[in-house]
Amino acid sequence: MTVGCLQGGERAQQNDNGWGGDSGSGDSGSGAGDPGDSCIAGEVCSDETPSGLFFGGPRLFDSFFISGPHPVAAGGSQSIGVYTDNHAGQPFELPFDAAGSGVMKVTGTAGSTVTVSSNGAGQGYLRLFEPGTKLLYDRISLTAETLVEIGAGPVEAFPFFYMAAPKKPWVLLASSAVMLVASLQGATQRLVDESIVLGVSGDAAVLEESSAWDTRFVTVGAAGSVTFSAKTTYGPQVQTTIPVVQGADSIALVDSELGDPEDLTIPLGGYGYYCFRAFSNGNPIAGVTLELTPSSEVSASAELWPGCIQIIGEKVGLAEVKVAVAGAEMVLELQVVSGAAGGAKKSAMPWARADKTLGQGERAGME
Repeated sequence: MTVGCLQGGERAQQNDNGWGGDSGSGDSGSGAGDPGDSCIAGEVCSDETPSGLFFGGPRLFDSFFISGPHPVAAGGSQSIGVYTDNHAGQPFELPFDAAGSGVMKVTGTAGSTVTVSSNGAGQGYLRLFEPGTKLLYDRISLTAETLVEIGAGPVEAFPFFYMAAPKKPWVLLASSAVMLVASLQGATQRLVDESIVLGVSGDAAVLEESSAWDTRFVTVGAAGSVTFSAKTTYGPQVQTTIPVVQGADSIALVDSELGDPEDLTIPLGGYGYYCFRAFSNGNPIAGVTLELTPSSEVSASAELWPGCIQIIGEKVGLAEVKVAVAGAEMVLELQVVSGAAGGAKKSAMPWARADKTLGQGERAGME
């Protein structure tokens, strides 16, 4: 069960479902799992955590927040933070022993973070105990799944807002900063593996201070190509080579869940989202920065996601936004109308989904 942003351990789940309540003074060490004690059948529980604990896994490149531990690629690893709240605000500070079971094993601890790895596909538990005892603070079930596919390429190839996939391969803009990412997919769900080895070669330099487990930020050179590779514990190395181009020859509006390119009416005081894609000889370009010049009827934000901007209606009338990239530009014409005529716009941004289609990359070849 996911509570808030983090996943609750089984004691936290049981407490949330009305089985524990404030049971710290009760028989929480009985192990009976009876209503009113917040323990789990078959376990002997600590009085220190009657409401259980919460667990967070590593962030994915397309997520804004820490969320519950993710399924891990078989043979891979992930670091799991332990908290006393479900919003990752209060790290668990008591000393603990950690143990894995099933396909999961504990390979290290640092403060309130536990690193676990899997020895194959299947399930197992992470358990936290009072030191030197078997008094359970909480436990959480974890899953490992066989890696089926690795998507590797620029972040734009993995549209956060489901922009239609381009018909031709991506290229990189010369002298730009680009996020290269790896997305791991099992048969049924997204996977993580912090032991993955990512490599960058060719006409690019890695910005080390901005690299995470599934990303590499790079500065692209002036010509040639960039090769991005990914290698997990099991399976062959996957790599993609991306040409570098000097500029764009066209730019176009594209459809996405964030904004409909045919909806060119914005209510006064309201807003709309619009996504753009630049091309070079028909190839979509990653690494572009949009230059925006709005007329007085609207204001335009910085990019929310590569290529996507917010436009706000400031004054009733016909509005224009000039959108330029290296070598190309277009003018977006909009109508700012009264709120009643314009109707309601989206009030919240959609969030990333774990089931998004993989972008540029290759099959990992694991059957």
